[in-house]
Amino acid sequence: MSFKHPATILGNHHYEKLKHLQQTKDDILNKGLDDLRKSTPLDYKTSLIANLNIGPYGQGGGHKEFIGDCMQMLQQTLMYVITMNENYARKAIDIIRIWCDGCQSFKGLNAPLECGWGGTLITRAVEILKYKYPNWNKSFVEQKFQGFLDRIIVPNLQARYREIFKYNNNWTATIIECFMQIALFRDDKNTFDWCISEYKKLLNSCVFPSGKHTETTRDLIHAQFLLGGLVQIPEMCWHQGVDLYKENNEILCKCMEYHAFILNKGIPKDVKKEELKDIWFMSCVWDMSYHHYNKIKKRNMPECQKLLTKRRPEKLVFNWGPSFLWYNLETSPPLPQKPSPLPQKPSPLPQKPSPPPPQKPSPPPQKPSPPPQKPSPSPQKPNINITNTTVEKWTQDDMTYYKQNVVFKSSDNKNLNGIRFKIVNANLTQCWNMEKLDHQLYKIPDWVKTTFECGYITKQKSGNVVIE
Repeated sequence: MSFKHPATILGNHHYEKLKHLQQTKDDILNKGLDDLRKSTPLDYKTSLIANLNIGPYGQGGGHKEFIGDCMQMLQQTLMYVITMNENYARKAIDIIRIWCDGCQSFKGLNAPLECGWGGTLITRAVEILKYKYPNWNKSFVEQKFQGFLDRIIVPNLQARYREIFKYNNNWTATIIECFMQIALFRDDKNTFDWCISEYKKLLNSCVFPSGKHTETTRDLIHAQFLLGGLVQIPEMCWHQGVDLYKENNEILCKCMEYHAFILNKGIPKDVKKEELKDIWFMSCVWDMSYHHYNKIKKRNMPECQKLLTKRRPEKLVFNWGPSFLWYNLETSPPLPQKPSPLPQKPSPLPQKPSPPPPQKPSPPPQKPSPPPQKPSPSPQKPNINITNTTVEKWTQDDMTYYKQNVVFKSSDNKNLNGIRFKIVNANLTQCWNMEKLDHQLYKIPDWVKTTFECGYITKQKSGNVVIE
């Protein structure tokens, strides 16, 4: 059994809503539909650039053209589902085919991020068309699209992922979301599970106990970029029977309220006014998250409610939304059952090696055992250099918190796997990327070789890392 298709951020109750959207009497939904219709012309002209080279902040050649066309792919698809006007489906397929045929290369410092945005959009559009458009040409269009993913999108997502993940920022969330959308399209359970694991590590690393996250004091635009991925990944999983919204005691709900408070002109206790920049509302996932936490799980979200009262309807921005489709969603089914396991496929990045299978017991010796030998000397532990760095410090409710980054490095090239260590003189609130054995005792995972990186958040003191 495969995933529940179409497998995107939309559930079956959304498609029921889309069927009747043109008949709605709700002013906000009418405005959202009108905005979508006006921004999705049937005479839209594709802006293919065969060789893309996009640098920081969209500089270089192709950001506007690639992302604009990918947004049209999804918008044209949604307009088809809403109106059942086949011209919208044909236009979406036409744009998809032009890019799959014509894009020859994708380079530049921002290529992983751009491929994350665009790859999510195009895959989401293809996934919906495949299951909702009866004239979908699987043998022609889908084969071209699969080739485009393998030739352009996936290599860029993979290329610098390990480097990018260390920053725990909006790039990481966008790339994980794209990997997950592709995994759902391809019925790739192994990659889907890998994405869940990576998301949990990201959430643990980037959202602090107050609800602040790693992009908050960069500026509120990039802060909302990160919120987009942090919400849309759980939304995809929710429709497949996996609840990531509950992770870390629903810290994501607190994170949304924290940033809504800033957009409502509040100043949180753990930041200074001058640290907050570009405080502009951006349509992304506000109604999507509000629907889940407030409407489904009945959590109080006064700041999000106040913000959305002034800002609805939310439109599609990059690969986020359009969240107006979550507004006033009449039915919210209970968490669906998990799908049956799927055949395993290679995940997008190197995986932890599996432990060797247990050996069959040797047959009993036929002759008397020789005298016992002296025990072999225990293998020597590697010489380890430990760097325990404070990467962020903040105060909340008169309590000082320290976010620590720890790097273990073997100076004699011996593997670190299985090494036990303690974090002492610390009042830990979170830790990540390490195996917890006891109250203060942790273990370096078995798959690690000569370098290992992990982290933790502690109150009052930064703590010391000591090899056991």
